[in-house]
Order: sequence, then structure tokens, then C-alpha cells
Amino acid sequence: MCLSVPGKVIEIGERFVLEYPGEERSVEISLVDLIVGDYVIVSGGVIISKVDEEKAVKFLEILDD
Repeated sequence: MCLSVPGKVIEIGERFVLEYPGEERSVEISLVDLIVGDYVIVSGGVIISKVDEEKAVKFLEILDD
């Protein structure tokens, strides 16, 4: 089993830049329409779904504890 941590879209250009706790990553492909500030789940280097912001923030707070 694997756990996907939501990332926050902080830049959209040639690549999508995502912010995770303690790091930033970039991805080339998104299967959904996004704007800066959206939270997403990535699998295999591809953004596969958008996550509700309230749920994503709550999940990240739980991980931080």
C-alpha cells in the first residue's frame, strides 16, 4: 500500500511546480485543469486528481503532528 500526499500547485508553466511539506517538485503532465493554489495527487509523475483544499490541509496537518 502506498500513501499519496497532496501537493499544492505553486507555478504553472512548461511544468507544474508543486509544494510539499519541506520540498518542491515539478511534473510535466496533468490530467485535470488546474490553477495556482489547487491541491493535487500525483502518481507516476502525472497529476491524476484535484483534492478539496479543506481536506488536503487537514491531511497535511495530521501528518505534521
